[in-house]
Amino acid sequence: MSERLQRQLGALGFTEYEARVYLALLQHHAASGYQLSKASGVPRSMVYEALGRLAQRGAILTLPEDAKGVRYAPLPPHELVAQMRQQFETCVDGLAADLTALAVPAEPAQIWNISGDAQIVQRAQAMIDAASAELYVGLHDRTLAPLQGALTAAQQRGVAVHALLFGENTLTVGEVRHHPQAETAVHRVGRGIVIVVADRQAALIGGTTEAASAAWTTNPHLVFVAREYIWQELFTQRLGQELPVEMLAHLAPLDRAVLGRE
Repeated sequence: MSERLQRQLGALGFTEYEARVYLALLQHHAASGYQLSKASGVPRSMVYEALGRLAQRGAILTLPEDAKGVRYAPLPPHELVAQMRQQFETCVDGLAADLTALAVPAEPAQIWNISGDAQIVQRAQAMIDAASAELYVGLHDRTLAPLQGALTAAQQRGVAVHALLFGENTLTVGEVRHHPQAETAVHRVGRGIVIVVADRQAALIGGTTEAASAAWTTNPHLVFVAREYIWQELFTQRLGQELPVEMLAHLAPLDRAVLGRE
């Protein structure tokens, strides 16, 4: 328990000696430096330095000197944790403001290359998680599986989800259509295709295959083309389901297959 608590305090900025002295104080209230050195195992030559730093942190209290000399008491754990939480949140808020002020705005309409399955899926999930209005996605089973939960959560918070699926699996949220297998074969769509267009602001286009790569862009023209591709495919599938049989007879076999009516 003691070692675990030392590691936890260390993760929050305590030195090893500070952590050991504070933990010893929790079990030996109103203790002198000499007593704390014995209880914590911190050398006597270092215990007062640790006590001084703990006092600066506000983690301990120095009691009025009496016949027994100067003694110390720990700040109660719940007060220490509340104090550290407030200091941490204040620091993070200040850091966010300072970093934002320092950062040079990115040039508009950039295109970034992303490599690797995990990195591509992470970027897709980040886009889905950040979407506030609409999502147009084109996914194969390989990319649908890790993103299904994020898409479900997006719809639950009011995002309109439009999905074009290229594999065997399906999705139970939003508008969902399956890309016809005949057209998939003609266009040689990869088994790891991933297209995500979020709020008409950004698009991710690529695939998670053996040579996984994708492009993430805020270029409005490329975003429009990616969104339009998914929209047109969904529209084509809706239209194909509505066309009467006599009209389909005038179409070439491949065209009927593209409409899912062959």
